[in-house]
This record gives sequence, C-alpha cells and structure tokens, in this order.
Amino acid sequence: MLTAHERAVSEALAYLGRHTAHGLRGHQGDGQRCTRIDSEGFVGAAFTHRTSRADDPQLHTHLVIANAVRGRDGKWSAVDSRAVHRHARTAGCIYQAVLRGELTRELGIEWGPVRRGVAEIAGIPRTVLRHFSTRRQAIEAELDKTAGSGRRAAQRAAYVTRPAKTHTREAPLRERWAARVRALGHDPADLIDAALFRGEREPTLPDAQVTAAELFGPSGLTAQQTSFDRRDVIQALIDVLPAGITLTGRQLEGAAGRMLREPDVVPLLRPAAGAEDGPRYSTADLLATEKFVLGLADEPCFVPVGDTTAARAANVATLSPDQRRVVRQLLTSPATIDVVAGPAGTGKTALLRAAKNGWDDSGTPVVGCALAAVTARRLEAATGIPASSITRLLGDLTDPDRPESRGLARGTVVVVDEASMVGTRDMATLARHVHDAGGKLVLVGDPAQLPEIEAGGVFAALAERAEHLTDNRRQAHAWERQALHDLRAGNVTAAIDAYLSHDRITIARTAQEARADLVRSYLTHRSIIDGDPYDTVALASTRRDVDALNTEIRAALQREGRLGPDIATVHRRDQDVRHYATGDLVVITANDYRRGLLNGTRAVLENTTPDELTLRTDAGDVATVPTSWAANYLDHGYAFTVHKAQGLTTRQALVYGTAALDQQSGYVALSRGRTANHLYTSIDNLLPERSDDLDVPRFRLFRDTARDSIADDLKDRLVRDSRQHLAAQQQPDPYLQRALPDELRQRSRADDYGLSR
Repeated sequence: MLTAHERAVSEALAYLGRHTAHGLRGHQGDGQRCTRIDSEGFVGAAFTHRTSRADDPQLHTHLVIANAVRGRDGKWSAVDSRAVHRHARTAGCIYQAVLRGELTRELGIEWGPVRRGVAEIAGIPRTVLRHFSTRRQAIEAELDKTAGSGRRAAQRAAYVTRPAKTHTREAPLRERWAARVRALGHDPADLIDAALFRGEREPTLPDAQVTAAELFGPSGLTAQQTSFDRRDVIQALIDVLPAGITLTGRQLEGAAGRMLREPDVVPLLRPAAGAEDGPRYSTADLLATEKFVLGLADEPCFVPVGDTTAARAANVATLSPDQRRVVRQLLTSPATIDVVAGPAGTGKTALLRAAKNGWDDSGTPVVGCALAAVTARRLEAATGIPASSITRLLGDLTDPDRPESRGLARGTVVVVDEASMVGTRDMATLARHVHDAGGKLVLVGDPAQLPEIEAGGVFAALAERAEHLTDNRRQAHAWERQALHDLRAGNVTAAIDAYLSHDRITIARTAQEARADLVRSYLTHRSIIDGDPYDTVALASTRRDVDALNTEIRAALQREGRLGPDIATVHRRDQDVRHYATGDLVVITANDYRRGLLNGTRAVLENTTPDELTLRTDAGDVATVPTSWAANYLDHGYAFTVHKAQGLTTRQALVYGTAALDQQSGYVALSRGRTANHLYTSIDNLLPERSDDLDVPRFRLFRDTARDSIADDLKDRLVRDSRQHLAAQQQPDPYLQRALPDELRQRSRADDYGLSR
C-alpha cells in the first residue's frame, strides 16, 4: 500500500512540476502581465502520515512548496500559485488513478464507480467506510451547525474541528481499529479477504472510438459547458476508463492529447481566461447544433397576422410604447425565431398576454413552455397561453404511443419563458419542431439573469440582435430601479453603494448572526403585512443555506405562537426529518401531475394530522395528501434557492449573501421584491480569514472597517460573470482539425489511446 501511495504521489507531483513549476517576474494588473520564467522545479518538503488527526487509518502526504523557484537563468522568482491552484484538481485525479492501478495490479483490488476522479474499494461495506471517516463527519457536523457552504466555509470548519495530534504508535491503533470493526459486526480478516484479489490484475481498455464518442457526444464534456481544455479531458478519461487500469501521468496526458486529435474535436482560437490556461476546444456536434438554431433565426417561414389585427392587439392602455412595439413585432414578423428580452420587471408577461390575443384573433395556435413546470403554470395563469414544462412538451411531440399528437399544428407559435435557462440542445429540438410546422419560436427572458445549467449561450446570442425592453415596472423606489440597472450592467460599485446608503445591506460578525438578523426581519415583515405567507421570501445560493434558513424561520414562528404544534413527522430519503404543523408554509419539490401539484408550487398547510396533510396552494387549489407522500414531494417553503426563485415576484425579498454570489445570481435575488430587497451577510461568509477569534467587543470596533471590506468583497463577487458563451463565439478554426491517418486506426488499443508502454 505504501509503495503504491508513493508511486501515485510521485506521478501527481511530476504532473504539477511539468505544468506549474514556473516563476513570475514583473508587475501584474492595470493591464500588465508578468513574465513567465521556466525553472528547474519546485523546492519543497513532503511529509507522509499514516493516520488522520482523528486517528483513523488514512495514508496521505502533505507537500509544502516554497514560494520560490530557480529560473534556468540562475535567478530566483515567485511561484505562479494561480497555476498550481488551476492544476491541483487534475493532479489529485492523477494521484487517485495511479493509486487504483497500482493496487489493482499488486493486490487484485476492484473498485466502485469513479465519480469526480475518486472511487471506493469494492467489498468494503458503506457502514465501515463511514465509521472510519471521523474527520469528514466532524466537518459536516460543523457545516450543519453553522449552515456554512462553499470552499471557504469547509476550510474553516476543518480548522475549527481539527483535534491535536496524538502521536499514538501504530500497533495500538491497529488493535483499536480491529475492535471498532468488530463492534460494527464484521471480522477484520474477512473484510481484508473480501477486498483482495477479487478480479483481473489488469482491466481491459475499451475501444478508443467508443471512449471518444462518450467524451465528445451530447452527454460528454459539452453536456454542461460549451468548451473544455486538456485538463477537462484528463479528468473525464479518469472517470470513464476502467478503474484499476495501470497508467502514469504522462500516459494520461498522452491519451488526452490523442483524444483531442479526434475529428469530432474542434480547436478554438480564442484563449481561455489567459494564455497560461492553454487552448480550449469544443465539439462538431455542439457547433452544428448552435449553427442550426442561429440559422433559423434568419429564416422567414412563419405566416404573420395582419397589420390591423396586430395594431388592435397592441392597443392596450396599460402597455408602454416599447411593449406595444414588441407586440407588433411578434405578430407581424415572419421570422422563425423572435426574442423578447429585457430586465426583470419590464412587463414581458403583460405584452405576451396582448400578443396572445392577437394570435387568437387570427386563428394562430399558441402553446407555451418553460424549463420548470411551475414557471410554465405561472405563464399560463398570467397570459392564458396553455403551457407545460419543456420536457413534457417534447415528450408529447415525440410520444410513439400517441401518433395523433406527434408534431405541432401548422403555424403554431411556441413561447418559451425564462429562455435564458434553456440549454442549446433543448432549444434546437424545439426549434426543429417549430420549423417543421412553419411556426414561430418566441424566446422570452433576460440574458443578465441566471444562465443555463446545460451547455448554452443561444438565448444570449440571439438577444444581442433584439431590441430590449427597458422600463422596470416592478420595484417601487426609483433608486432601487437604478441600482438594479447598475448591477445588471456590471456597474457594481454604484449598485452596492446605493444599497448601503439605503440600509439594505446588514453586516454581522458570524454566519449565525447574519441568519438571525434575516430571521428577525422576516418575522417583522410578516407582521407588517398581516401574516401573508407569500409576500416575504428568504433567498440563498445553496440548499444547505436554504435548509438552515427554513429551520430557523420556522422555529422563530413557533416561538411566537404563529404555527400550530408539530403533528406530522416525515423521514425523507436524504435521511433528514421534517416536522409539519398547521400554518406551515411549504413548497412542492417534485412534479406530481396526477394530483396537479408541480415542483416549486408554494402552499400553506390548512390542516395537519399524523397521517394526512391538507394544503392550499398559492393559486387557491386545495389537496389532501398522505404524510408518506411528503417524504418525496414536500419541504418547508420559507426560503428558496435563487435558482428556484427566478421568475418569482414577491413583496419583500431577504437575501442571505455568501461567497457563492455572482453577477447573475445577485441580480436575480435582489430583483424579486417589489417593495424592498435586503441583503444579509457576515465576515464569516465573505472574509472568514478576518473573523477568527473576533469577539463581539472587537467586532463593534471593527464594524466600520468590516463594512468597507465586505462592500469591496461583494463588489468583487457580483462582478463575476457566470454566463455561458456559444462555442461559435469562441472562434472555432476547422483548419486546425487534424484527421488521423488510417494507419493510426490499425494500431493496438493501447496505441489508440496514446498509452504505448
């Protein structure tokens, strides 16, 4: 085991040395770049330990790298630490892959599925693995206690829970470990026998073309991003190649290089964040899909309504001039794809209602859809356009058991709400159906709001050609409308300064105190608005934060007697327990079409028994469900993730601000409330290195400085742009594609991968 570990560490360090052991000289920033200096390698020290700080068996090596490298010119320079961080994950994956290969070759070990580079040894029960992960459990418990999330919170939790080293000798520890295994109901010798020599010493490589198809097909490297680099390919190969294959770091790099010469891979001319990141690539499949959708945008095949009908539909007193202009454009344009783009609150829904009347008057069929079924339901309720989720619509259009419903009616208009969240491939499938029917695809949304989870960029690219709505009608205060305009445009400094000057940002010492501030504000707003449960919502970036806010808000409401006693107890699949009482605000977490309850729908529990829950939705519908149903379909609904809240409008939005905020999520969160939007954050959440051992008196002295520091950090985070960009916008160069000579295809599988030994 030790020999395998040392070999794996050596391979990981060799990879880091090849790609990151260089220095930087000169000034960086203000448009200037440092000069990269090649070196003779890192200077550092390695320390190998056999146990964790909790005295669990955990063979690992710490590497301390000096912040200095000796250039080939004999001069010393600072290490390019950013490069080390960029390549650290790939180096870690190489360590895991080499370790698995060595242990399989020497001990016949088999492995479970490889996920994100890591796999567990087959034959070891989950209970044993969990029991000997004491440090992980302690860190998770600390994160649960503080509701922390993200890398910084995890680092702080690891530091806070770190016990002192015991320096216990290995022999007593082995006896203790064996006793713990027996206490779990297993014999140590039997566990070892179950893990060793289970199968082949050397797994067989799959066909290289099969692997390439997996990496570069629709579900591969471009499933959720439009481009990738060599590091992404190395990591993906480690995940898809058989666990336990014997490889070196150089062989993995060679295999990645071979895969990048596949005909389906398209090099991109535009570099990534910097030249040091190396070239990026996309796939012919994704580029062809993008080209198809963009091409349809210029193709006139829709039969528009007459000018008279369009003018009558647009003549609505409540519409602004720019809304009327867009209505006429939608009704009279023959384009296959039209875009309705504009900031939050500009009345996109109102103009769609007017356009729907025009299509109805001319006998044009209209259907709507959205990524989320509840968003589609809101679209239908607000505009009268019959709507469903995109998944359901596409399923209905291609259902082999319903041939009478296949395809759209001739000339159908398909309206896609919140289109900025729809991936390129779903967009292309919708566009193909619309084109075949001679219809029109109307994409509605805001390119500045949350981007696609899957590979995207189509809506943003098409929105660049469209005229945008500009008049924000949602926020009550002019200063807040301007602040949101600044935030959306990237003028973050002006936006944050406006929120600070109007006391909309509350800064606490710790994450717990920030949540407590938010909870107090929630209760105050609920009291002001006579207890209306839907007019105030708490928002956070992560599910962990949402769970903490739901728990704390609910506990506060119970302390004030504003909820009944807990009657129903539900054990969820994730092993969490939820208690429900009459008056609870809840949210549906999965679609149940049989009951007409959709994911994201909010409701209030009107009656609660141990066996049944009666809920009234925000649309006024009443349903009684068994308590067992709640395990899979229900959760508390006082707080939402920002992603779930896109498309939601409320009176007050209370935002829990952490390091996960970026420009898009910040803009969406702070634009949900009509009357007010508040942000609650802490030094813990954004500047944890400043918060250690900061007691309350010191924090009071530090508050003004903290305010400035937090504001600066917020500005840095809210300027981060997470939008996706089309692969086509990254300048693909088909002339750089290198078709492989036929003789290469006749080689052995190892040579196909570039793994000649």
